[in-house]
Amino acid sequence: MYNQNQYQWKNIVGVNSPAVTVFSGSGTLHSVVINSFGTGGVITLADAGSPAVTIGTITLSGSPFTTILYDVSISGGLTVKTSASPDITVTWQK
Repeated sequence: MYNQNQYQWKNIVGVNSPAVTVFSGSGTLHSVVINSFGTGGVITLADAGSPAVTIGTITLSGSPFTTILYDVSISGGLTVKTSASPDITVTWQK
């Protein structure tokens, strides 16, 4: 049985183009954990609904091992696009 109180997660490493679909449909983006910056770059988070809406753009600088809390509702699915080669973990609930 699925426990709605637990977060699901996806680890994303390196450059991805086009964006990676983390989940489809509605849900809640909980957090983005920056495990390693790699060579820097930018992470773009978007609600893939129609029309797609950018949730946030994270510029990789400073110290890694940072957790950014969002706790925002998403209606059309979550996509993540990275430049350079970071290692991040995205957590969410459906």
